[in-house]
Amino acid sequence: MSFKATKVLDLSQPIFSNCPGWPDFPTLKVDVIKTQPHDGYNMEELRDFTLHSATHIDAPYHFFAEGKKVTEISLDAYQGSAVVINLFHKKANERISKEDLITYDDKIKEGDIVLLCTGWGLKRAMTKEYMYEWPDLDGSGAEYLVSKKVKGVGIDGLSIGGYGAEKALPAHKGLLGAGIWVCEDMYIPKEILEHERWYFTAFPLKFVGVSGSPVRAVAMQFG
Repeated sequence: MSFKATKVLDLSQPIFSNCPGWPDFPTLKVDVIKTQPHDGYNMEELRDFTLHSATHIDAPYHFFAEGKKVTEISLDAYQGSAVVINLFHKKANERISKEDLITYDDKIKEGDIVLLCTGWGLKRAMTKEYMYEWPDLDGSGAEYLVSKKVKGVGIDGLSIGGYGAEKALPAHKGLLGAGIWVCEDMYIPKEILEHERWYFTAFPLKFVGVSGSPVRAVAMQFG
């Protein structure tokens, strides 16, 4: 028996030297250290690359000393049915609240993955708007998603919370404290709105004892 997706969307941001990332960290570097003409093979290395760079997973351990680390979450939890939340109308610095999400109340089921689609990933650049002003999830929105017993939440801004502790902490602590992983800095095109649900995968690398990991986030349709 074989299975083939009829449509595949890559929801991951590209990684390259000095690509946009969290503004308080150095920009990552991709250096060529061996070349085929000179050494017989090509080889590159990463520098200044945190495990929360580009499209990545936050595990509960990111904010909680006793929270699960990346490899302590089952692989099955990083995949599943994802419901699309259309937030492309959101403007710079707008919050995503319970009121935005509750209109999808009949669509968000227990065990779902929720994709918060703001369009901010399409703006990726070294600009104030992208680096500091993305729409983010507020405390009421996080509490609502916890009440719905979802297993993961993705967003196409740099972080699930906004820039600065006052905006960043409620969403992170609310979701991660409930054991819900977060996928941040995603690339989500408007094409995702063609379907209310996708099969979603975001498998982390097998780093042991860590709070996050880069992922290749993918949405698929079967049928």
